[in-house]
Amino acid sequence: MGFKKIPIYYIGWVGNQNLGDDASYRVIQSIFSKYQFILSDQKFAENMKNFHNIYPQICFFGGGTLLPHFTVTVKPMKYNYAFGVGVRNPSFWGRFDSLIIDRMRSFEFRFLGVRDNVSKALLERWELKSEVIGDPCLNLGVGLHKKRYEKRVAINIGSDGLLWGGNEEKVLKEVSKFTKTLKTKGYQVTLIPFWRENVPYIRKLAALSGAEIFKEWFNFDSVLEFISTCKVLIGEKLHSLIFSAAVGTPFICLEYRPKCFAFSESVGFTEYCIRTDEITADKILMKFEGLLANYKKMQRELIRKVEKLREKQRNFAIQIMNDIDSLPDGEPLKRNKLVKIRDKMLWNIDVFLNSNFFNVWKCWNKLFFLHMICYLK
Repeated sequence: MGFKKIPIYYIGWVGNQNLGDDASYRVIQSIFSKYQFILSDQKFAENMKNFHNIYPQICFFGGGTLLPHFTVTVKPMKYNYAFGVGVRNPSFWGRFDSLIIDRMRSFEFRFLGVRDNVSKALLERWELKSEVIGDPCLNLGVGLHKKRYEKRVAINIGSDGLLWGGNEEKVLKEVSKFTKTLKTKGYQVTLIPFWRENVPYIRKLAALSGAEIFKEWFNFDSVLEFISTCKVLIGEKLHSLIFSAAVGTPFICLEYRPKCFAFSESVGFTEYCIRTDEITADKILMKFEGLLANYKKMQRELIRKVEKLREKQRNFAIQIMNDIDSLPDGEPLKRNKLVKIRDKMLWNIDVFLNSNFFNVWKCWNKLFFLHMICYLK
């Protein structure tokens, strides 16, 4: 067909110096290396120049908490897939409008893989079938075996301000107290940012506690290697927990949103979760000491469950690739100028209304757009 690889439209956060998002993309690129991913961010138009009039027919949601909200800003392709995605929990975000759920259903995912049981249950509530396969980043720790230091602990804090209790300063204060206690007990504590926006909080924590900051935090290979040498990780950002699980390091979850608890449940660590609106230094210390007392058992359980999820991912990836390779219309689409102008105009109107005039968008979506989607794929 003139191309060495089938082009696929990739949906996910990339390039924001967020370790979890960038690592998810790298893992998915590696697993599905036979295809050519085109990013859905600002680079999309630039990347499309390489294909001239050729447009992908395949849309691929990769990792991240992307459902259902991303489906109102992304145009469904003819064939749609999701691999290890999370679903926003209404217990934190509030009830989703039924039209947003309808838009998500319009993607008619051929294969929908989610990272945890809670995401699966939410989709079932909305009459969508999915399979739990874990987060793509669980594949990062394969074959990584480093000496583990008994007195080495990694800590991550920081979110975007949307957390249980809405008080990041309280998290900072209580984790600082806990960090000082660890240091008096002879532990070497290292602070690891997982997103550039969290660096200010990490620096504040370093100043308050005297702990050092991991200098190569922007390099996820270095971060993985370091965490694999730690006895325990205490983490707020979801992917700090996932990285820890990937290398077999038991963790304590500072649950800033439901997704952190949901992941912890998937690997048997709900006992070691503390919500950020309930956090105290004493509670963290109690969880820490409890984990150490049960360390070998919990580590074995963690490694077992991660390997089980990796196996599910391998099998799910094979199913997706077999499906893509068997598609009757495997050729990328060639679109004339009028079709491209129509699609772009309709989609720009949709995104604009959704962003600025939600009630108008609801009418547009219900009366017109949902009926047009099949012609835009």
